[in-house]
Amino acid sequence: MPLLATPSAPHSGAPSTPAGPPAGRPSPPRDRPRSADRPGLALGSTGRDVEDLQRRLQQLHLYLGSDDGNFTVDVEVALSRYQKARNIPEEPGVYGPMTRAAPRSETESTDRNSHRYGDSDQYGDSYR
Repeated sequence: MPLLATPSAPHSGAPSTPAGPPAGRPSPPRDRPRSADRPGLALGSTGRDVEDLQRRLQQLHLYLGSDDGNFTVDVEVALSRYQKARNIPEEPGVYGPMTRAAPRSETESTDRNSHRYGDSDQYGDSYR
């Protein structure tokens, strides 16, 4: 009598799916902040915190792009240069807790409601 091979696990009938994207296809871009196990903003992050970072990097003359709230490669490069120049021991190009403190101490508030569209008070007097 011939021996038949038996599967080590029962077959569910559902087709198997690959664990990741097919070979040769890049992973989709990240469109949200990093997870709790890796805090901070990085390439692909979006939102007001990214806008604030972009404006601070603009004030430091490190970033010439728009403050549209999209963490692009240009933002990543500018941030990496900033971190290297200041010897900030954090993952290059990631806006984490150690990196956040430094530009905040070197730049003005970038709150949209505080003089975003001009540097004068309600009576037209310049602050500078």
